[in-house]
Amino acid sequence: ETTTTFAAITNSSSNQDTRETFPLSETSWKATEIAYAVSSTSIPTNSTVPSFESSALYLKPVLNDFPIILIFSGTNSISGHSGCNGYGGEVTPMEPSKFHVGMLLMTLMYCMEDGVMAQEGAYSSLLSEATILYELIDMGGDALDELIFKDPLTAKVLARFNRISDSNDAGTDGDKYEDTDRTLRRSTARSVRHSDMSKNFERYLSEGSVQKNGGMFNSYQTSPIFQGYGTHYATIWVGTPPQRKTVIVDTGSHFTAFPCKGCLDCGEEHHTDKYFDPDASSTFRALTCGECHDAKCLGKRCIFSQVYTEGSSWHAYESVDRVFLSGRELSAVMDPINAAFTSDFLFGCQTKETGLFVTQLADGIMGISAHP
Repeated sequence: ETTTTFAAITNSSSNQDTRETFPLSETSWKATEIAYAVSSTSIPTNSTVPSFESSALYLKPVLNDFPIILIFSGTNSISGHSGCNGYGGEVTPMEPSKFHVGMLLMTLMYCMEDGVMAQEGAYSSLLSEATILYELIDMGGDALDELIFKDPLTAKVLARFNRISDSNDAGTDGDKYEDTDRTLRRSTARSVRHSDMSKNFERYLSEGSVQKNGGMFNSYQTSPIFQGYGTHYATIWVGTPPQRKTVIVDTGSHFTAFPCKGCLDCGEEHHTDKYFDPDASSTFRALTCGECHDAKCLGKRCIFSQVYTEGSSWHAYESVDRVFLSGRELSAVMDPINAAFTSDFLFGCQTKETGLFVTQLADGIMGISAHP
């Protein structure tokens, strides 16, 4: 027998009562369908998903190889994996049968497989800074419970989930993303497992070193910081085979960009390395107009630019290639640990620079701010 439970809270004067009776607390879920907001009859591809203020919603099954996991930790936080990136955020139980999600914190990896980023965009759009009406369905017997998210104004279905049980997925998907900190570490571990890593490195991971302070990021992949002209810079390796690039570490911006072959007056004679050559990399790909992130489509490319407070600027087109952090020496290319952490990375291939970018020692810039 199937029963539907609406988790209504009758005592509206007590937020404490709401938290104590929040039925989703300490539960884990795996999405089966999510809604894509569309402004026409076309089904979205890897392009940015429109706002859910659009009149049409299209329910689409979650990609099998890129599951969406949602975990409610206690009564005030959620975490999980959106198919490509890990995420975490605060949740506030409301009444009746509602909760509000604050701003989501997410890792910033780009996945090239078809449809993955569109799925992630749709999921993050429905969840981030949103109020959700939910319906919890007890399927009875051995069947998995179902969780349905709905728009609180229109009651349109936004997503469907199956509960992760201890006997089913809890040991794999469920406990993989329990909180924001572990989300970041586990997301990195997931990238490693899907890389072509050596048996020695796999054994290195299994020996418990992951428990060291700082998790995967500090324990296994580090890059020295060098002194530039009033700045500090790090070394990244880009492409296949890898080409060395140096980038200013900037906490005030969020774009990574460096000059590419053909860049107009971009100061190659001042920088540590020659311009990046896209033609020399077998894994380089310039994004097409249907894939633009923070850019506009011009001449079949995703063009964007950045201007900084002191007046310097650059123009670039959005690109993706294999990237890893490491030291300056060529020996870094042969290190199996670095090979294991190589991932597809979104960056700007610069075509023009002005100001200090032309004369700086580092080739480009890596913005590590979480927000624009």
